[in-house]
Amino acid sequence: MQIDNPALAPVKGDIAAILRHGGAHAAIQQFLNLAYNLAVGAIMGSMGRGGLALHHGSAGLEMFHDSAQNFGLHMLPFHIIGFGDSDEIAAQKHPRHARYLKQTPRKRRCTGGIGIGEIGCAKAKHFLAGDEFQRCRIGRGFRLDEHVTSLLSLAEDMRPALRCVKAGAAALLLTLGSTLASLAANRKGTAMYFASDNTSGMPAQVLDALGKANDGYAPGYGADTLMEGVRTRIREVFEAPQAEVFLVTTGTAANALALATLCPPWGAIYGHSLAHIAVDECGAPEFFTAGAKLVGIAGDNGKITPEALGAALAQAGRGVVHHVQPGALSLTNLTECGTRYSPDEIAALSAVAHAHGLPVHLDGARFANALVAEGCTPAQMTWRAGVNALSLGGTKNGLMGVEAVVLFNPARAQDWELQLRRKRAGHLWSKHRYLSAQMGAWLEDDLWLELAQGANAMAARLETALAGRAELVFPRGGNMVFARWPRSQHQSLQAAGAQYYLWPDGQNMDGPEHEQISARLVCSWNTTEAHITEFLAAMEEA
Repeated sequence: MQIDNPALAPVKGDIAAILRHGGAHAAIQQFLNLAYNLAVGAIMGSMGRGGLALHHGSAGLEMFHDSAQNFGLHMLPFHIIGFGDSDEIAAQKHPRHARYLKQTPRKRRCTGGIGIGEIGCAKAKHFLAGDEFQRCRIGRGFRLDEHVTSLLSLAEDMRPALRCVKAGAAALLLTLGSTLASLAANRKGTAMYFASDNTSGMPAQVLDALGKANDGYAPGYGADTLMEGVRTRIREVFEAPQAEVFLVTTGTAANALALATLCPPWGAIYGHSLAHIAVDECGAPEFFTAGAKLVGIAGDNGKITPEALGAALAQAGRGVVHHVQPGALSLTNLTECGTRYSPDEIAALSAVAHAHGLPVHLDGARFANALVAEGCTPAQMTWRAGVNALSLGGTKNGLMGVEAVVLFNPARAQDWELQLRRKRAGHLWSKHRYLSAQMGAWLEDDLWLELAQGANAMAARLETALAGRAELVFPRGGNMVFARWPRSQHQSLQAAGAQYYLWPDGQNMDGPEHEQISARLVCSWNTTEAHITEFLAAMEEA
């Protein structure tokens, strides 16, 4: 059989392989897998959570349900009906499908159809004519009305030409997959991605710097000339000519190595009970310190007060052999609740810590966001406020994966210890120039501050837009917004492809529509007004 349709050119080889495959059921399974690779992979990878549902009568139903479950597609915004059985007949054979059909159209999220054969095409046309299809969305709000209509026409044209249901089904499904993959790759629409700022890409300046660093040869393990420039620039920016700088690839490594250098194994590290080191680093600080204990201190809006810190230290049992000894204070700016410490607040906490002989560590995964929001200098927010060590985060602010551990006025023994710890922990990169290149480009011309300002500005815009629609949970300190709104709006947003985390964990999306559910929305350096506009539009559809 000749495959002449131009739309099938990208997948001719796959179609031919299917047609050579013996056995109807095996062929169905084959093109199911191919279609999911093309279409579902493209949608999920490039456009957000989405999916396809193929009904090849009773034979394909179980494979659809199993495949959807494997892909984690809990709400499927697109539906293919076809090739024989109607939904009513299929429902009689498969109870799971019957329960699915009984759901309301809003919950089904499956309102488009394509079919081959009289029943399949009639069913598809019925879906296309229904009001529910006008609410159908693929991925992040990308409407496919006109594309589905054209594919339906293609199905009618292909059926007599291909002369068999199996070939027609395979060709149609693969065409749809190829079409969606192309649409996803070339899509110029917006994205509603507010899950985290570590999911964004890199600005052109950083990519260009990596390309330049790739030319020729360079010494390894931090001896590259680019690293010397990074060290010099950080010393200038922080007004700390004696500071030592060490690059690693993760925030967890930066925090754990810094704290291991500051605190002995028998020490206690004091921090907020919601701090990243306490809840999101899988015990890395305890592991890297060889046993130091994290002591959580409660506080409103993710912040510790000097009074709370003083009370905790007063009960520390200093000098008692049966207790861990006070070892270090770790602060986070921005906090895990999206709030921020001012330099004066940091100085007050540092004063309490220093009075008890504790060094101060600052987890600055979003340090740039806190800095530009506060409008102070890097020195004012760190060593001038009593900070001894800083984890300077770049990954959440535009870098591929670089964090800097900065020791302010370190003793030589401390400097050497951190070098040894970094090597022993497996965090000393041999091709270090690629870390240096990223950090150098980030610091050049204050790009790091410009990126943070952009993220903060979009978060401010989002906060303003949510007024009247949602209730703020914490005061916004930078590029994160914590808010609560009705469950029905969460369902509408997620069906439209919006990506964000419910906060705190453990909240259930099943329940009364009007119940308030809280979430964390994070803006990145490349978040735009259009992203926020689309988010709000999807929110209003509930």
